[in-house]
Amino acid sequence: YSTPSSLNPALTGLVAGEWGFATNFRSQWGSLSSKFQTSVLTIDKPMSTSVGEGGLGLYLAQDVAGGLTTTNFMFGGAYEAPLGGGASQHRLRTGLQVGGFYWAVDYNNLTFESQFDGTGFNNTSAASAENLQALNAKIVPQMSFGLLYYNTDRNSPVNVFAGAMSSYLVKFNSSFVDTGTHNFNEQSTRILFHGGANIKAGGLLNIIPQVVAVQQNKDLDIVGGVFTAYSLSSKSSLSDDNKTLFLGPTYRNANAILFYTGFETNKIAIGFSYDLMTTDLKDYASGGTEAFEISLKYRMGRVKGFYNSLPFPTF
Repeated sequence: YSTPSSLNPALTGLVAGEWGFATNFRSQWGSLSSKFQTSVLTIDKPMSTSVGEGGLGLYLAQDVAGGLTTTNFMFGGAYEAPLGGGASQHRLRTGLQVGGFYWAVDYNNLTFESQFDGTGFNNTSAASAENLQALNAKIVPQMSFGLLYYNTDRNSPVNVFAGAMSSYLVKFNSSFVDTGTHNFNEQSTRILFHGGANIKAGGLLNIIPQVVAVQQNKDLDIVGGVFTAYSLSSKSSLSDDNKTLFLGPTYRNANAILFYTGFETNKIAIGFSYDLMTTDLKDYASGGTEAFEISLKYRMGRVKGFYNSLPFPTF
């Protein structure tokens, strides 16, 4: 939720301000010579019209994984309506993103079986024995669609939120190996579900259990955890004009335990998380640093009374 429209297009424009800016940086496996880093930037603008609420947004991301660099650029819009009409506190929101990917492969940063000399991939001058395309970059169009439900009843002790999105709706060939149809590698549709609840534990404390599940082809990634939001002032946690401290662990199935901490005011939010890997990939950590993320959010302007009507985490 630190860069909301990257999670679900339906979250586009859903910020407690006139503008919302968010960025996130992740780095992992620092001991490797190749970079494994992800950078994300989102810009959101809430919109209010005579026919309903909504928002517009821009989502930019770059993922560097060894020799492959993926740059994602998406423009999004969202529309929201109360379930049951009128001033209902049950809200349903839909979102759509259109844009594309720019994929680039650095063949010089790859190793191949033919370059193995018995002790390592040291014979880098050997031919790859692969029929690689002369073109090592491609641009492909892309589209994503999402749904979001949330409850804005401030008097309720529990506010539930749930969403789902589907991406890679435009099929394309993700292979860089020749152009024959036998090497066509169709990118699979990606399905994501996220949900949780904001539980008012009394006074200055809120408890926020949440889960995110991602399915693509045969791969399933599930991340779940429980966060606490504690007010550092006399106002209730997650209220307007408040200073809030976030703490909590998260578990990624068969992969890592994550620890998160963050601090938020009505204008800015700063977060930091650290991955403690539970697989053999931890051996590629440098100086004990397995993976970390840093997030920063800024809200320009203010919509009074809006912030604590959002039950889901804003970090």
